Amino acid sequence: MERVLGVSWCVESDNFKFRVQLNDLPTTRRNVLKTISSIYDPFGFAAPVLIVGKIILQTLCKENLDWDDMLNPELTSRWHAWRVDVQNLSQVKIPRCYKPIWLGRVISSELHHFSDASEIAYGQCSYLRLVDEEAKIAVSFVAGKARVTPAKRKMTIPRLELAAEVVSARMSQLIVKEMDLHLKEYFWTDSKVVLGYIENEANRYQMYVGNRVQQIHDRTNVIDWSYIESSANPSDEASRGLSAHKLSSNAKWLVGPDFLKQTVEIKRDKLIIDDDASKTIATEFKRSNVLSTKAILQNHIIDRLLVKLSSWSKVKLTIARLLNLKKRWMIATNIKTSSNASAQYTPTVSDLQLAEDTIVMHVQSKHFPSELALIDDVTSNVKHKDRNYTQLKKQKLKKTSALYKLNPFLDKVGILRLGGRLRQSTMPIEIRHPVIIPRNSSITNLLINHYHNKVNHMGRSSTLKARREEVK
Repeated sequence: MERVLGVSWCVESDNFKFRVQLNDLPTTRRNVLKTISSIYDPFGFAAPVLIVGKIILQTLCKENLDWDDMLNPELTSRWHAWRVDVQNLSQVKIPRCYKPIWLGRVISSELHHFSDASEIAYGQCSYLRLVDEEAKIAVSFVAGKARVTPAKRKMTIPRLELAAEVVSARMSQLIVKEMDLHLKEYFWTDSKVVLGYIENEANRYQMYVGNRVQQIHDRTNVIDWSYIESSANPSDEASRGLSAHKLSSNAKWLVGPDFLKQTVEIKRDKLIIDDDASKTIATEFKRSNVLSTKAILQNHIIDRLLVKLSSWSKVKLTIARLLNLKKRWMIATNIKTSSNASAQYTPTVSDLQLAEDTIVMHVQSKHFPSELALIDDVTSNVKHKDRNYTQLKKQKLKKTSALYKLNPFLDKVGILRLGGRLRQSTMPIEIRHPVIIPRNSSITNLLINHYHNKVNHMGRSSTLKARREEVK
């Protein structure tokens, strides 16, 4: 027996073998990892056997066991059974040469990749198929991989199958690069959903599926992918695990599926995707979000002014002038009005306050339409004299509403204000019940900048204080 790059090689029989020497160690998480890592298998000959030990190790990680904590009785039993079984790897023999002595001149070289996944693991295996002049066929194991499924997030079987296909595509790229042969490649999977992912190039997928489908397209040709029944798929042993005893007794993992040895020409039937597979594929399509905004809100004069003007004072002054023009127009058209508008207009304090109330009511109607509709329903059932402080019952608001915890009500002007216990206080209503303004509105930024400049950029607390003093 010789060792070549860490692999045991029997020179006399020209076979690769395993030397398994496991020390008696306490059954802790540290020693489980140490034992599994001590078996060197770069080609994946024993991947279905080692994946069983890795699944036990992943279970220990999920239970958050410390490195030197002892395993519970159930895991200890599973671990000891695996340690006893893994000794049978010494009986496994893998021919070093891909081409056997009895095979004549090779006229066809094919590389077949198989992949599969389950809830606990996924994997792939690759075989070299050689056909000589006399139609003799030799199938040799080239490489295999087996990996445990992610522990941190739950993944669907189609996504795990897709991850296995990506491993096959990467393995294909590696093998073709290392082998100096003209190879025709075939990729086999027992998942119709994944084949639908690969063949469908008209739709965009969710990020996880889209990225992996793109990797498959970059490394392989779509026409090389085919469907195989699960019973004939040798990579099924990598996704579910296999005992070392079964691996040593002519397992499908090392010798390949039977259909590769029976016919000279491989025929692939056209895949027909059923309704269930089509529905699963459709769930991964990327949905485009279409944003729709009412034109009446976009073209409103107040919205345009809030965006165009950079000063709160300018916005109020402009709205006050527009309201004055409205009054003058009503007088010119003989419509009754209680206001006396003059040609030379200078806005008063009351005019500016009316402009501010108009802006606030418009912004609130734009951002809180459902809440205002509920409050209007309440106010329609109360006497006129009580409408100044009409409280909306909390149970009428949805919990997802931004005003759910604010106990909002309408004042006599029609502005939404913050509710609370200060209703009977002698302080002004502006102090007891502040106006509610949405945080993502242009008016909010204008107000903050206005009072921030007023206190000469002295900070947040000074800005808030200036606002409160003006209300007083």
